[in-house]
Amino acid sequence: MTSTSDDAKLVLPIWLNNQFIEEHLQQYFQDDHLKVLNFVAKPATEKVENFAGILYRLTIKLNKAPGHHQSADLSIIAKLTLRGNFAFDFLSSLNAIEKEFHFYSHIAPKMKKCANELMGPSRFLPEVYGVCEINGVLLLEDLAAEDYCTISVQNGYDLDAAKVALQKVAAFHAINALIVQREAEIFESYGGGIINQHVDGFLPHFKAQVSFVKEVVSNWPDFAKYLPKLDRLLSKFDEKARHAFQPNPTHFNTLVHGDMWSPNLMVRRSEDKQTIDNIVFIDFQFSCFTSPAIDLHYFLSNTLKDSLRLDHTDELIEFYHTSLVKHLENLNYSKRSPTLQEFKQQFAEKGFYGFMTTCLTVLLQTHDYTESVDFETIFSVNEKALQFKRKLHGTPKAHAILRKYLPYFDELGVLD
Repeated sequence: MTSTSDDAKLVLPIWLNNQFIEEHLQQYFQDDHLKVLNFVAKPATEKVENFAGILYRLTIKLNKAPGHHQSADLSIIAKLTLRGNFAFDFLSSLNAIEKEFHFYSHIAPKMKKCANELMGPSRFLPEVYGVCEINGVLLLEDLAAEDYCTISVQNGYDLDAAKVALQKVAAFHAINALIVQREAEIFESYGGGIINQHVDGFLPHFKAQVSFVKEVVSNWPDFAKYLPKLDRLLSKFDEKARHAFQPNPTHFNTLVHGDMWSPNLMVRRSEDKQTIDNIVFIDFQFSCFTSPAIDLHYFLSNTLKDSLRLDHTDELIEFYHTSLVKHLENLNYSKRSPTLQEFKQQFAEKGFYGFMTTCLTVLLQTHDYTESVDFETIFSVNEKALQFKRKLHGTPKAHAILRKYLPYFDELGVLD
């Protein structure tokens, strides 16, 4: 028996069969006697196809549990690359798809080893049961089966949850700083995240949004002083955005996640559901070697409750920095750790990315998508996409964000 599906519309690739899964599980568990008896495939999300590909949840019947004699079920996520569409071409141009395969096959094992050696058992990533770049599939642990879930973007992280997350983010950055200390060239292929130094990628999308911000602000007499600043910003947008992602050799640099917001943070709560027990990171298509301030800007603008942001940013930066220094010391990191003042300056220097994620990206991330919107509509600049962006910037929520944060970023000097 091979596979079945509870969804008549679910069509699996012919190679995703017992033998394929069995070979990867035998290698993972180091057990040549392990056999896949059958498996059932279901959509892993409400919509089978997401921006990054197709997600299947595979419930696999094994002839025995690893290390035991009785049969057992194993639930895994098969993340398949969906080729031949706008999203694939777009992400391929940014090296995003190849990068995620490299991360799970080469970086994840090193992170796990460092964490186990120097910090004790501490989970950062899902277990990786198999990586097959030829077929474009990742076989990953089904974290939902271990009671992990996400905190909704609309709800956001409260202060306690944010500190738990930032402590884990700091550990992620510290471990990767140790890895690059041991292997100086390991992140050579991680030179660009959401903003790439060599291709336009997301830049036309972001610049279109700045144009719509200008349209909105032009109707507000009390915001007239921002129009010439937005004009100048738009003329230098490519340079400013690329500079934000370019690692400064005088900064503390490491591998950053690059897409650090709540859908990529899998949370497991304690038994009483009152506190967070652990956080595991997923999705590494936009990881890059640069300042960790990139992850902080994205987290603060897209994951933290908006009501907390302006009053608690300094507190959370200081909390992150304390955690980072502690983790670096525990890892016997031999280079000098940044002082708090140095890191705050580093965070300020990357402030343009904070503007991008706050005044531009957050509208897309928190929008209530009652209608079906695909990757091309969100991130391209064709007529349909521009209509969508203009509509988005015309909402009361967009206006509230701009009225609150344009003065904030102007005061920080980001609009100069």
